[in-house]
Amino acid sequence: MLQIHIEKSIGPQHQRQQLAIDVELAAGEVLALSGPSGVGKTTLLRLIAGLEQPDAGTIHFADTLWSDPANHYCLPTAKRRIGFVFQDYALFPHLTVTEQLRYGQRRTDPAGITYWLDRLELHAHRDHYPVQLSGGQRQRLALARALIGEPQLLLLDEPLSALDAGLRQDLQTLLTQIFLDRRITTVLVSHDAGEIFRLADRLLQLTESGPARLGTPTELLLGSLTPGRCTLHATVLALQPSAVMVTAVLSIGHDRITTLISPGEAASLHIGMSVLVELNGTSAVLRPHKAAT
Repeated sequence: MLQIHIEKSIGPQHQRQQLAIDVELAAGEVLALSGPSGVGKTTLLRLIAGLEQPDAGTIHFADTLWSDPANHYCLPTAKRRIGFVFQDYALFPHLTVTEQLRYGQRRTDPAGITYWLDRLELHAHRDHYPVQLSGGQRQRLALARALIGEPQLLLLDEPLSALDAGLRQDLQTLLTQIFLDRRITTVLVSHDAGEIFRLADRLLQLTESGPARLGTPTELLLGSLTPGRCTLHATVLALQPSAVMVTAVLSIGHDRITTLISPGEAASLHIGMSVLVELNGTSAVLRPHKAAT
């Protein structure tokens, strides 16, 4: 069981925020983290991993104390039996696929390397360097390197965010199978609602103000829906005026959509702006959204 009861001051000096987390995970449970940029999702993973220290509180895994700043105690990261997949994968450019996996092992085990090469479809690339791999192959390699060390805890920081929809779905399927087979306690950062529903048992929503919200994905993501209406976060890519209306080109996740808006709506928007898109039937309303700092 992972027990996190910590506080941490985060953000730039002139705009500090308080990250306060009080959550416990059962063995084999998958917890998703979501929330806008700057609220502490990656920081929480780093605190769990021992790469940063909380200001107050404790972190326990099973019966082992990992962090206790009040008593100046921090179990070294290397002794925490974790697997960490970073957003940028953090692969070693000078090591081949096989060498990356050998580095991740806790003990020399050629059979283990063969198993994960086969399981993640990397066997044909075993002698390749990261620069020779596609994005999906690099992602699978980062996952294999995290898993080959037989971690008790898996930390995934938006591991699929840079992949296209097809690759994301394939790797979501793979992760689902691994979670079922291995029952590894996992903390997953994700902004993808479908991914959260598919992979997570519970969701911890971090906010810019107010306490974090903890519940099932159904409770937190579907509980406040208005029938026939939804709100999406998007980025304005282009504004194309015509004789009467303006065509807004928006980025929503990895998708691109267009919608017609009035010149009055367009006047409050600019390229690169974060907006809320309120959909109701066949209509769409765009409102500027203050991005987290």
